[in-house]
Amino acid sequence: MTDTTSPAPAAPASIDAKQHAAMAADLEVVRGSYEALRAKHDALVASQSDATKSLAAITAERDALATKHGEAAKQLETLTNKGRERDVLEGLRAAFPGADATTVRGAFLAAVEDGKAERYPEDPAKAVPALIELLKTTAPTLTRAAPVNGGGAPQPARATQGDASSNFWKIGARR
Repeated sequence: MTDTTSPAPAAPASIDAKQHAAMAADLEVVRGSYEALRAKHDALVASQSDATKSLAAITAERDALATKHGEAAKQLETLTNKGRERDVLEGLRAAFPGADATTVRGAFLAAVEDGKAERYPEDPAKAVPALIELLKTTAPTLTRAAPVNGGGAPQPARATQGDASSNFWKIGARR
Protein backbone atom coordinates (compact mmCIF):
# COMPACT_ATOMS: atom_id res chain seq x y z
CA MET A 1 0.00 0.00 0.00
CA THR A 2 1.36 3.37 -0.92
CA ASP A 3 0.56 6.77 0.47
CA THR A 4 -1.46 8.68 -2.09
CA THR A 5 -1.28 12.06 -0.36
CA SER A 6 2.41 12.72 -0.81
CA PRO A 7 3.67 13.70 -4.23
CA ALA A 8 6.07 11.38 -5.91
CA PRO A 9 9.67 12.59 -5.97
CA ALA A 10 10.81 13.98 -9.23
CA ALA A 11 13.15 11.84 -11.16
CA PRO A 12 16.55 13.37 -11.89
CA ALA A 13 16.04 12.95 -15.57
CA SER A 14 12.87 15.04 -15.50
CA ILE A 15 14.77 18.26 -14.44
CA ASP A 16 15.75 20.10 -17.52
CA ALA A 17 18.76 22.35 -17.96
CA LYS A 18 16.74 25.53 -17.51
CA GLN A 19 15.48 24.45 -14.08
CA HIS A 20 18.96 23.23 -13.16
CA ALA A 21 20.44 26.62 -14.01
CA ALA A 22 17.74 28.41 -11.97
CA MET A 23 18.38 26.13 -9.00
CA ALA A 24 22.14 26.65 -9.30
CA ALA A 25 21.59 30.43 -9.32
CA ASP A 26 19.37 30.16 -6.25
CA LEU A 27 22.06 28.04 -4.57
CA GLU A 28 24.66 30.71 -5.26
CA VAL A 29 22.36 33.39 -3.77
CA VAL A 30 21.86 31.25 -0.66
CA ARG A 31 25.61 30.62 -0.41
CA GLY A 32 26.23 34.38 -0.73
CA SER A 33 23.70 35.08 2.01
CA TYR A 34 25.28 32.35 4.12
CA GLU A 35 28.75 33.83 3.67
CA ALA A 36 27.45 37.32 4.54
CA LEU A 37 25.71 35.97 7.65
CA ARG A 38 28.82 33.97 8.57
CA ALA A 39 30.95 37.15 8.32
CA LYS A 40 28.45 39.04 10.52
CA HIS A 41 28.48 36.14 12.98
CA ASP A 42 32.29 36.14 13.14
CA ALA A 43 32.30 39.91 13.65
CA LEU A 44 29.76 39.58 16.46
CA VAL A 45 31.78 36.79 18.10
CA ALA A 46 34.91 38.97 17.95
CA SER A 47 32.91 41.90 19.32
CA GLN A 48 31.57 39.70 22.10
CA SER A 49 35.09 38.57 22.92
CA ASP A 50 36.24 42.20 23.15
CA ALA A 51 33.20 43.05 25.28
CA THR A 52 33.93 40.09 27.56
CA LYS A 53 37.54 41.26 27.99
CA SER A 54 36.35 44.81 28.70
CA LEU A 55 33.82 43.52 31.19
CA ALA A 56 36.51 41.50 32.97
CA ALA A 57 38.78 44.56 33.15
CA ILE A 58 35.97 46.77 34.44
CA THR A 59 34.97 44.14 37.00
CA ALA A 60 38.55 43.87 38.25
CA GLU A 61 38.78 47.66 38.50
CA ARG A 62 35.46 47.77 40.38
CA ASP A 63 36.65 45.12 42.83
CA ALA A 64 39.91 47.01 43.42
CA LEU A 65 37.98 50.22 44.07
CA ALA A 66 35.59 48.41 46.41
CA THR A 67 38.58 47.10 48.38
CA LYS A 68 40.10 50.59 48.57
CA HIS A 69 36.75 52.01 49.64
CA GLY A 70 36.46 49.44 52.42
CA GLU A 71 39.96 50.26 53.67
CA ALA A 72 39.27 53.99 53.53
CA ALA A 73 35.99 53.53 55.39
CA LYS A 74 37.77 51.60 58.15
CA GLN A 75 40.44 54.28 58.43
CA LEU A 76 37.81 57.01 58.57
CA GLU A 77 35.93 55.14 61.29
CA THR A 78 39.12 54.66 63.28
CA LEU A 79 40.01 58.33 62.94
CA THR A 80 36.50 59.41 63.88
CA ASN A 81 36.47 57.11 66.91
CA LYS A 82 39.87 58.39 68.09
CA GLY A 83 38.60 61.96 67.81
CA ARG A 84 35.44 61.17 69.75
CA GLU A 85 37.36 59.38 72.50
CA ARG A 86 39.85 62.26 72.69
CA ASP A 87 36.99 64.77 73.04
CA VAL A 88 35.42 62.72 75.86
CA LEU A 89 38.74 62.42 77.70
CA GLU A 90 39.46 66.14 77.34
CA GLY A 91 36.03 66.92 78.81
CA LEU A 92 36.68 64.54 81.72
CA ARG A 93 40.15 65.96 82.39
CA ALA A 94 38.66 69.45 82.49
CA ALA A 95 35.98 68.23 84.92
CA PHE A 96 38.52 66.50 87.19
CA PRO A 97 41.57 68.80 87.19
CA GLY A 98 43.09 67.25 90.33
CA ALA A 99 43.17 63.76 88.85
CA ASP A 100 45.99 62.33 86.81
CA ALA A 101 45.21 61.89 83.10
CA THR A 102 45.94 58.17 83.33
CA THR A 103 43.54 57.79 86.25
CA VAL A 104 40.80 59.62 84.36
CA ARG A 105 41.33 57.42 81.30
CA GLY A 106 41.32 54.29 83.44
CA ALA A 107 38.07 55.26 85.16
CA PHE A 108 36.50 56.03 81.77
CA LEU A 109 37.60 52.71 80.27
CA ALA A 110 36.37 50.84 83.35
CA ALA A 111 32.94 52.44 82.88
CA VAL A 112 33.02 51.40 79.21
CA GLU A 113 33.95 47.80 80.10
CA ASP A 114 31.13 47.67 82.65
CA GLY A 115 28.73 48.79 79.92
CA LYS A 116 27.82 51.99 81.75
CA ALA A 117 29.31 54.31 79.13
CA GLU A 118 29.87 54.38 75.39
CA ARG A 119 33.49 54.64 74.30
CA TYR A 120 32.77 56.51 71.04
CA PRO A 121 29.58 58.53 71.55
CA GLU A 122 28.03 60.23 68.52
CA ASP A 123 28.11 63.61 70.27
CA PRO A 124 30.86 63.71 72.92
CA ALA A 125 29.76 67.14 74.19
CA LYS A 126 26.36 65.72 75.17
CA ALA A 127 27.81 62.51 76.63
CA VAL A 128 30.42 64.14 78.90
CA PRO A 129 28.04 65.63 81.55
CA ALA A 130 26.33 62.28 82.12
CA LEU A 131 29.70 60.57 82.22
CA ILE A 132 31.00 63.06 84.79
CA GLU A 133 28.07 62.29 87.09
CA LEU A 134 28.64 58.56 86.59
CA LEU A 135 32.35 58.81 87.41
CA LYS A 136 31.66 60.90 90.52
CA THR A 137 29.81 57.92 91.94
CA THR A 138 31.88 55.06 90.52
CA ALA A 139 35.32 56.66 90.94
CA PRO A 140 35.13 59.12 93.85
CA THR A 141 38.93 59.47 93.96
CA LEU A 142 38.69 61.65 90.87
CA THR A 143 36.95 64.40 92.84
CA ARG A 144 39.79 64.97 95.31
CA ALA A 145 41.10 68.49 95.41
CA ALA A 146 44.42 69.13 93.78
CA PRO A 147 47.33 69.36 96.20
CA VAL A 148 48.39 72.90 97.05
CA ASN A 149 52.04 73.85 96.57
CA GLY A 150 53.04 70.34 95.67
CA GLY A 151 51.41 68.84 98.76
CA GLY A 152 52.68 65.38 99.43
CA ALA A 153 53.17 63.41 102.63
CA PRO A 154 54.24 65.29 105.77
CA GLN A 155 57.98 65.29 106.32
CA PRO A 156 59.57 64.88 109.79
CA ALA A 157 60.99 68.04 111.27
CA ARG A 158 64.71 68.39 110.65
CA ALA A 159 67.05 69.05 113.47
CA THR A 160 68.80 72.38 113.53
CA GLN A 161 72.56 72.57 113.83
CA GLY A 162 72.38 73.52 117.50
CA ASP A 163 70.34 70.43 118.22
CA ALA A 164 72.80 68.25 116.34
CA SER A 165 75.76 69.41 118.43
CA SER A 166 73.91 68.89 121.68
CA ASN A 167 72.90 65.36 120.57
CA PHE A 168 76.50 64.53 119.82
CA TRP A 169 77.35 63.91 123.48
CA LYS A 170 74.21 61.88 124.01
CA ILE A 171 75.00 59.06 121.64
CA GLY A 172 74.14 55.78 123.28
CA ALA A 173 72.60 57.48 126.37
CA ARG A 174 69.18 56.44 127.57
CA ARG A 175 66.38 58.81 127.31
